[in-house]
Amino acid sequence: RRAWERLLGMFDRNAISCLVPTPQKNRSSVCIHVTSAVNDGTCFRTIKINESSPESATDFFILNACRAAADYVVTTGEILREEHDLNTDIQGQHAEDLAAWRRELGKTEPQPTTVVMTNSSELDFEHPLFLQEGRKRMIYTSESTYATLQRRRIDPSIDFLVSNAPSLQGLIHELQNQHKDASPCTISVEAGPTTSSTVYAGGDIEDGDMGSPDLLFLSEYRNSLRSTQILMDKPALDANVLSSSMTLASTYDDPEEDFIFHLYVKGLDPAGR
Repeated sequence: RRAWERLLGMFDRNAISCLVPTPQKNRSSVCIHVTSAVNDGTCFRTIKINESSPESATDFFILNACRAAADYVVTTGEILREEHDLNTDIQGQHAEDLAAWRRELGKTEPQPTTVVMTNSSELDFEHPLFLQEGRKRMIYTSESTYATLQRRRIDPSIDFLVSNAPSLQGLIHELQNQHKDASPCTISVEAGPTTSSTVYAGGDIEDGDMGSPDLLFLSEYRNSLRSTQILMDKPALDANVLSSSMTLASTYDDPEEDFIFHLYVKGLDPAGR
């Protein structure tokens, strides 16, 4: 349980326990959003992942801990185009401990299912993510592009989830809804600001508790970053919208790190439920 113990050492126990859905906590499913950003005073701007990005061992551990807890990891076709070696497997020096923790959580698959959101028929099926053997992958797309993508896919085991109006909120809602009467479901969102910011602004999903993140792991860079090569153009999160939809439940500050690590939780009451 070393991976879990490390998380408990970083964040408030009541807050971090929300990472694991349980009927006792009235959480049959959990959606996690993981991102790193710079606070410019009014909003958080996402840090691009490239050779110029500031690195953090703790941020990488949190990312992989969320993958270990997840049934699904959500990314986008745009990210695949920008990150040619993207791999959503549980990785890093703590991978063995995280894999053991994943088994303790009752996950039968060694890795989460990767869900790629795209509205483009030009999705790169030569990307390494689609060429991994024995991995479960799913494409979430529109009705208008489904037929083309189905015809172009190389691996027939790749599944599809089709919507007449695809959105991240709709995808989260659909995945959670599929598990309403089954085993608990955990979704980890690793999407960029264009996609992820929409779920904090509300939407038209009728079930208010579904379709939006329950936890946000926000790694905030301490210093100033101005380069457009490192920062995304579009803000990921408006600070006011974030504070109105989630509670800052815990912060981990390691002076040796260039980041401060925040954990926001939706619907956390004083008793931590």
